[in-house]
Amino acid sequence: MIRILPHRKLIHGGDIESAAERNPDSRAFLDFSVNVNPFGIPLSVREALEASVSQAGRYPDPACRRLRGELAVFEGVGEEQLLCGGGAGDLIYRVAYALRPRQSLVLAPTFEEYELALIAAGSGIRRHLLAESGGFAPTRELLADIRGCDLVVICNPNNPTGVLADPKLMADILFACMKEDAALLVDECFLDFIPAARDYTLKTRLRDYKKLIILRAFTKIFAIPGVRLGHLICPDPGLLRRIDEAGPPWGVSAAAQAAGIAACREGDFLKETARRLTLMRHFMEGELHGCGLRVYRGCANFILFYSHDESLGDKLAAGGILVRDCRGFESLGPGWFRAAVRNGEDVSRLARAISGGNLE
Repeated sequence: MIRILPHRKLIHGGDIESAAERNPDSRAFLDFSVNVNPFGIPLSVREALEASVSQAGRYPDPACRRLRGELAVFEGVGEEQLLCGGGAGDLIYRVAYALRPRQSLVLAPTFEEYELALIAAGSGIRRHLLAESGGFAPTRELLADIRGCDLVVICNPNNPTGVLADPKLMADILFACMKEDAALLVDECFLDFIPAARDYTLKTRLRDYKKLIILRAFTKIFAIPGVRLGHLICPDPGLLRRIDEAGPPWGVSAAAQAAGIAACREGDFLKETARRLTLMRHFMEGELHGCGLRVYRGCANFILFYSHDESLGDKLAAGGILVRDCRGFESLGPGWFRAAVRNGEDVSRLARAISGGNLE
C-alpha cells in the first residue's frame, strides 16, 4: 500500500493534482484557476531551459551574477539594487523573516501569502478593507492605517481584484511610510500585463526612500510557474543582504537563472502580451457578464466575479473546468471566484458551462 504523506494545504490556483483527487472522472482540466500568461513560454526561454540541463551537474551561482546583470538592464536599475529568489513566494517569506515587523498593514482582499508569511515571522496584522461599493479600489482612507506600522504591503495591480491603485495615492502611501519609518513592499508581479505599466511602477521613486521594496516575478508573465523565479528591487544593498540571509543559499536554480537571462531580452513579447491581453480581457468580461455574473473590471490577467450559486466552482470542476474559489480571501466569502484570462474558445466553453450548457 502506498502511504500518502500529509502536505500543506494549498490556497492558490493551479493545483491540478488536488483537483484530480476530488474529481477522478475528469480526464483533463481546462484551468482558469492559475493566472499565467495565456500565450505561453517564449521560444527563447523554452530553449534556454532545455539547454540548462547541461548545468545540472554543478551548483548554480548563489549570487545570480549574470541574471542580475541582465535584470539591471531590463528593469533600468543598478545590479546592487537587485535580489533574486525562487519565485515571489520565496521572497515574501524572506522579507517577513528579515524585517520581523511588530505591526504590518495589508489590504483585504489581497494575496493571502503576505499575511501568512508575516504571521509566521511573528508580526501583528492590521487589515485595511477595500470597499466592494468602490470596486475594491484603495482610497486615501488607507493612509490613516499606516500610523504605527513597521511594514506596509500593497499589491498593484491587486490580486484577486485586478485593480490598480492611483499613482498619486501610491506616492502618498510612500510619503506616509517615510514619516513612520515603515518599510513599503509593493508587489508589481502583474504590472507587466497592462500596456501602461511604466506609469504605475514605483521604480521611479527608488531614490526617495531606502525602505522601498518592489517585488517582481517572471513566473506569471513568462508562463513559467514550475521554474520559480522572482526578484526584489530595493535601493538599500544592506537591506537586500539581510533579506537574502533570511533564506537558504542557492535559492535560484541554474534552470531558473537561464530562463531569466533569456526572458530579460523579450521586451517585444511583453508589449504584445499587454496589447493582446487587454482585448481578451474585455471580451471575457462581456461573456461572464452575459452569464448573469457580477463582474469586477480590473487590469490584470484575471477577472474577479460573484455568482449567487456558491457551488459553481465544484460544478465546473466536475465538468473539467477549474476556477479559483476566493472564499479564502479576507473579506470575500462563498460565491466569489477568480478566472484567468484565456483565449476566446476557452472562454466560450466556460460561459456555456456557467449558463448550464454542456461542460464537455
